[in-house]
Amino acid sequence: MLLLSCEKEKQTNRNSDKTIDFYGQLVFPDTIFVDEYYKSHIDYSHPEFDEYHLNKNLRILRSLTFHFTIDTVRYDSGLIENKVKDSIWSSSQNKIELYKIAMSKPGIHYISGYIDDKILIDSLNGNIRGGKLPGHLFRSYLTKKVVVIDK
Repeated sequence: MLLLSCEKEKQTNRNSDKTIDFYGQLVFPDTIFVDEYYKSHIDYSHPEFDEYHLNKNLRILRSLTFHFTIDTVRYDSGLIENKVKDSIWSSSQNKIELYKIAMSKPGIHYISGYIDDKILIDSLNGNIRGGKLPGHLFRSYLTKKVVVIDK
């Protein structure tokens, strides 16, 4: 029997004394079998950053990068940066496709990581000089508990 569960969580971070809401969900089963591969992705939304695409006077480049590790230890913000073992880049503004993931030992494991949401802004009228483009970076943290069982 395989149990699957998905929840969309609203998370809040503080950035420059301003509350920013974002939505992140790692779509992966809560319980999996040892040595079986599972496809996964992250559904992601940052309403403030999403609005940049609506402004027709701006050319923007937006990228999402998920930096993560899979371990039997849960790493929260502030600790995960030194434990990252892999990263995946996405040009999609609302989804990060992960490769197939398998775990070789039974027990409780955690997929812990953070998403760097980056925007570079270029104006169509060429008012930006000096070679530096304005941009924004937002970092959000995700952790998913996964129970791995024998077949």
